[in-house]
Amino acid sequence: MKLASIVGARPNFVKLAAIHSTLRSFSEHIIIHTGQHYDYRLSKIFFKELDLPEPDFNLEVGSGTPGAQIGNMLKKLQPIFSKDNKFDAVLVHGDTKSTFAGALCAAKSGLMVAHIEAGLRCFDKRMPEETNRILTDHLSDYLFCPTMAAWNNLRRIARTGDLSVEIVRQVVEKLVPDSSIIDSLELNNLKGQYVLMTVHRAENTSSIESMESIIHACEILLKREGLKIVFPIHPRTLNFLKHVKLYSRLCQCQNVRVVKPRAISILSP
Repeated sequence: MKLASIVGARPNFVKLAAIHSTLRSFSEHIIIHTGQHYDYRLSKIFFKELDLPEPDFNLEVGSGTPGAQIGNMLKKLQPIFSKDNKFDAVLVHGDTKSTFAGALCAAKSGLMVAHIEAGLRCFDKRMPEETNRILTDHLSDYLFCPTMAAWNNLRRIARTGDLSVEIVRQVVEKLVPDSSIIDSLELNNLKGQYVLMTVHRAENTSSIESMESIIHACEILLKREGLKIVFPIHPRTLNFLKHVKLYSRLCQCQNVRVVKPRAISILSP
């Protein structure tokens, strides 16, 4: 197992020291120091007195505005989180800018994120640490809470229902009775036996394999079910399909009706 710990400020070093030897006992534990704190009395002395080894990486970010510091951390962490390193998980500690930047970059790199000291709250967003805590918790796959109060904070949620369902109900009540969309798409004889398909997520519209899989699914539905598919195509999806020369294959699916996206306001005459 290969783990990485992101640290950068005094509180991070202290927390890391408590678990480093245990992590090293069962994994390859890589220490990444962002350089958020770099003065000897704020950084190196902790590694020396707490028996921590020298960091495997020191990003030397240094001082700056919060946005500049976080941006610089992300820029320098990205190459470390490349596929060559193959970390099984990235550990972030506490609530510093290094904590948030490490969690964000790891999550964007497709790595599992574990937040040490998750769930802590002061409920005062004027404190930058509070924002770091909240964002890091939401980015993390594993949340390790130090207290019952922290655990209860993570359970402070409310079940509100799905707003997408609510707007569909409103549209059905207000617009559908007078809408001409079914007639214009020649769906009025299908008695509801059709599928509305949308494809616009970046993970699909930037992947040839994903788009080929989606088109193949349409081809299977034609052969097995004869099911009509209405496809309001997103401009990004259209451009990508044409660029990778898959659009003609989509158009050959006789069950797929490719149309331009339509706003709710023009559903009715």
